[in-house]
Amino acid sequence: MLFWIIPLIVVVILIIIFKPFKEFFIERNREPLPKEYTGIQPLDEHYNSPDFKVSLLYTVQVSSAASPNPIRIFPSVNNQLIVYCDAQKDEDTKADYQYYKFNNKGVITDSLYIKYDGYWAEFIDDFIMYTHEKGEYYTTWPLNGDTTKKVIPVVNADFHLSEKEMDGLISTSISGSKYYFYKFYVEEGTYIRKFFWYKDQKWTVLYQKVSAYDDIPDELSAGRYRKTVFSSGESDPYLPDNVEMRYFYPEEKMDYAHIIGGGQGGFKVYNWRGKGFFRTHIGGKELDFRVDNLATEKERFDNYKLRLYAVRERNSSAENFRPAFYHSVYGYSFYSPVGDKIYLITKK
Repeated sequence: MLFWIIPLIVVVILIIIFKPFKEFFIERNREPLPKEYTGIQPLDEHYNSPDFKVSLLYTVQVSSAASPNPIRIFPSVNNQLIVYCDAQKDEDTKADYQYYKFNNKGVITDSLYIKYDGYWAEFIDDFIMYTHEKGEYYTTWPLNGDTTKKVIPVVNADFHLSEKEMDGLISTSISGSKYYFYKFYVEEGTYIRKFFWYKDQKWTVLYQKVSAYDDIPDELSAGRYRKTVFSSGESDPYLPDNVEMRYFYPEEKMDYAHIIGGGQGGFKVYNWRGKGFFRTHIGGKELDFRVDNLATEKERFDNYKLRLYAVRERNSSAENFRPAFYHSVYGYSFYSPVGDKIYLITKK
């Protein structure tokens, strides 16, 4: 019997010598959680509070690698906020979008599903502009919920105007226009630039044939009229300004990895994982919440700023964690702790 027991003992001794002791055991904290934090809950749709209602607004299926900010919010007309979400469920829906309007009470007043059919949708205050190399139209859904397609009159559809005439028309049209922007297309080898403007309560578009590809700068694009104020999947691991970390309770010390990416590999950390306790303010009231499976780090390279990471299990790759909120001036809030979810928080 000794002929196999002795080699086994030798193997075990060698493993212990050459592998760190911490690889085999997780160090655990024996101190109890302070009583003042025992009743604090995770912040999700099951959050029970006399002051707040938490609803899971939308869950997307797009991976963070494909779309790092799949849920976004921007202000609109009529004191509204519009939430728009990547609606991908499969290959056929990968370019579709779902939109929701929220009034100043945090209530959804309308929704719109835009299925991509070759037209690109751009929100400009009262309007959604739908543009394509084959044509263009707009609706007034942001203003009044109307999805009727309204045709945009075209100037120079047959490209008969000279360059001087077009430059003069553009210069005159910009003067006094509330909105204007360019789009660029390549159609069957022909380069076409389209100039859109809104003046005297009317949209018009000028077609221009140009000799080469033309990048439209941001300051002349339709996108400059929409300001995104909040996005899911905010990637940095730092605490937002509108959130306070009240306490970190260490539970177990373990190995986990940081993956750098870009071909640079990564590195391991031996650190405490536990529960984080946070506070934010919504409509003048305190909202406390708990985050599980959390690790915190501070290093010299960023002046010892607190960094937060989600660690699912031992020897796994840590993920940046940011408890991100957008607090509306009307007293309701949106919360997105991960890229694929967004919650609505309203006062009861």
